[in-house]
Amino acid sequence: MQKRYAFFVSPDPDAMTPEIIKDLKEAYSIAHKRQERAEPLDWRGCTTPLEWKVNGKVEKFELYPETGTDFLYEYLRKFE
Repeated sequence: MQKRYAFFVSPDPDAMTPEIIKDLKEAYSIAHKRQERAEPLDWRGCTTPLEWKVNGKVEKFELYPETGTDFLYEYLRKFE
């Protein structure tokens, strides 16, 4: 089975150092070489699309557990 990866970036403009910009350029270069095409199908109804058309085939990607993201919020609060 071939592994598939998604590449999403939403950086804070104030956090963009020259090193981060260099790393992002490299990551974009790698991601650009992928030949697969992915199109979110349910993007109008949510902020985290689950259904995608990948090379003409509809696939689901469960990005979050059924319990939601509360576990992450509680985890990150430990570091405040």
